[in-house]
Amino acid sequence: MRIRSFSNALYALTVILTLSTTTACTACSSGDENNKLDNPPSSIPHLGNVNRFQRTFHALNDVHLACAHRLGVSPIANRKEAEALSSKLKNITHGEDYVIQKLTYSIPYLVRPAKELLCDIAQTFRDSLKSKGYTDHKVTVTSVLRTEADVKRLRRRNINASAKSCHRFGTTFDISWKRFKKVDTSWFAAKRKKASIPILKQVLAQVLRDKQLEKRCYVKYEVKQACFHITVRN
Repeated sequence: MRIRSFSNALYALTVILTLSTTTACTACSSGDENNKLDNPPSSIPHLGNVNRFQRTFHALNDVHLACAHRLGVSPIANRKEAEALSSKLKNITHGEDYVIQKLTYSIPYLVRPAKELLCDIAQTFRDSLKSKGYTDHKVTVTSVLRTEADVKRLRRRNINASAKSCHRFGTTFDISWKRFKKVDTSWFAAKRKKASIPILKQVLAQVLRDKQLEKRCYVKYEVKQACFHITVRN
């Protein structure tokens, strides 16, 4: 009787321990799965996934405008007036780590914090490519400071262009996600991995995601304009 009672007790204890372990493992597994769905380790937009880019870089115009009003200059009437504000606006024509496309509706000026942010993004992008073993490229700036005259001309061409553009304050610039300039064409560069446009876009997105987390800027992913719309925060 004693042996049978001991055996029954041992069996019951084994069942309890087994059920406890199974429950714990199931809970752990469920938690990991939720983390994978809700909090991916990198939270970086997947290549080619437009929705992920839009969810990661979704700062609305009102958010950009609040920073623009706080950190920028007052809207400027024309280009001559912009050139007279050299103490507040910095020329960005010559950049070691970025190129500026031919500007039709803006001029190459930013307030100092925005220029520093641009330089930081551009340099970090090149450093990131190098660390990943890809060929060297520079980002392309597609839009910078817009005068009131520029805004009016742009709105005549594009009725969807905002009259309350953040570009009027010198705090905002656009970087293309499909135009990049290859820098090094030497024999050494040929030994590096070739970077396609999707890969370059992905690396740039990583850099911008980090700047967002550092609260350096607000970013909006623009589909039609094929650019990242960026406003400095501090």
